[in-house]
Amino acid sequence: MAVPFRLKIIFFFGTILFPVSSWTQEVFNYANFSEQLQFINPAFSGIETKALLSTRNQWMSIDNAPQTTSFAVSSPLKNNLGVGLNVLSNSMFVQSRTIASADVSYKLTINDQSQIYLGLRGGGYFYRADPLSLSTSSQLTDPSQQVQASFAPVIGAGLYWTFNSFWLSYSVPQLVKLGSLDPTINSVINIQHYAAAGFNYNLTENFQLKNALILRKSENFDATQQYSSSLSYQDLIELGATYYSSGNGALIGQLNISNLFSLGYAYEKALSSQTSGLDRRTHEVFISVNLDSILGKSPEVEQDEEVEANQQ
Repeated sequence: MAVPFRLKIIFFFGTILFPVSSWTQEVFNYANFSEQLQFINPAFSGIETKALLSTRNQWMSIDNAPQTTSFAVSSPLKNNLGVGLNVLSNSMFVQSRTIASADVSYKLTINDQSQIYLGLRGGGYFYRADPLSLSTSSQLTDPSQQVQASFAPVIGAGLYWTFNSFWLSYSVPQLVKLGSLDPTINSVINIQHYAAAGFNYNLTENFQLKNALILRKSENFDATQQYSSSLSYQDLIELGATYYSSGNGALIGQLNISNLFSLGYAYEKALSSQTSGLDRRTHEVFISVNLDSILGKSPEVEQDEEVEANQQ
């Protein structure tokens, strides 16, 4: 059976970019979260042919601070199916974590204004701690400094619903707790829940207000919320802000070029001074490429869209 060209493109990107990705946060924490939900919701794999690359550098003034790089590519296929690949990565001090997964989704068309996407995710969680990279003045080797590596499977699910200018997302990237990866380093896979919603409101013919909210709950972590609001001009440029219930705030911006790609940036900082004197600035950048604009829609997807239009 011939492999669809779109599927070949997805696996090509996954093969090339997996080795160069850094490593993932325990909890999805992007400032521009509404543009990057496909990292946590497998239902997004059926919406559009898209490649997304993000990087987040936290606490810029601190050595070995958390650094995150994430990559996702997805595409709808025929028969309302969609597929995607994701790599979410994080490194901090001597630790590195990676989640690599594959997604599959199915689209349910309610009417010409509303669709529901259902998604499943499967993959693996990789943990590595390398204390040998630490500098020491001693000439003796510490027997406790040993490289430790662990692996655990990842199983997740998600739902995404759109209705006119409103959208709703709910996902559990990890459905079951799979136990301790390594008792000596106490690294575990936790059950995580993410609920998000957004609404776009047309202020004038040229200006649109975009509001979004996300709720996060991960086992062994307190629940957090994040709210963002931005003003869009002709869907070309967006400027706004986001607020975390943890006390951080961020300025966010996005530039959209001819439905081809989007470039986003966020500058995040703690709003309170109770940070032990630490400079907790964070920079975040993402680029999203609409592969349909480059490759054109596949004949299978165009055929499915034509069938749906005739049914309505």
